[in-house]
Amino acid sequence: MTDGSGTPDASGALTLIGVIRMSEVEQRLSALPGDLQRLPFRDIAALVIACDSDGADLQPAHVVEHNSALEKVMDSRTVIPAAPGVIFESSLAAREFLKARYLPLREALGVVDGRCEFRLHIRGVVGVLDEASPDIYRELRQLAHSSMSLVKPDQNTFSAGFLVDRASTRQFVGRVEELAAENPDISLDLTGPWPPYDFVLIRA
Repeated sequence: MTDGSGTPDASGALTLIGVIRMSEVEQRLSALPGDLQRLPFRDIAALVIACDSDGADLQPAHVVEHNSALEKVMDSRTVIPAAPGVIFESSLAAREFLKARYLPLREALGVVDGRCEFRLHIRGVVGVLDEASPDIYRELRQLAHSSMSLVKPDQNTFSAGFLVDRASTRQFVGRVEELAAENPDISLDLTGPWPPYDFVLIRA
């Protein structure tokens, strides 16, 4: 339910999709996908969808819908993503959250502004992987604003996340392709661009 202005009314549970700058909401309000609604506070805004408060938003279908909405938002906006399951009992509760977290949210928006995430998975035999992956990681981190190694799913995989300026994505992807060709004994699997899940994420 909304109050007629595109802002949710005070009643009813809301699931948080992400947080963006208010100026961007005002400029591109008509581009909001699906049932996404804005909830402004000062110069930032929460993007929310009406939901049940019984945990249904953690069901697989709802998680897919959540991630789809988030990725559509990311196509045109800087966004702090929220993990599925961040639910407020009312818009008043959501506003209190924005008020309490205003400064760190605003700072986080500055960190990811104009940037997106890529994830790289390097796979190969242990010895070859251990020799090649540090050099590849060091080179690619020079093309990114920030980077971090991620938890290894197994001993034959090295994984990392890279926060890349949107203007540099073609250069970054191109260099990954070159490194893949230069290292035929391992495989480089690059995914993205994604919302910056590994660098800023709002959790329940």
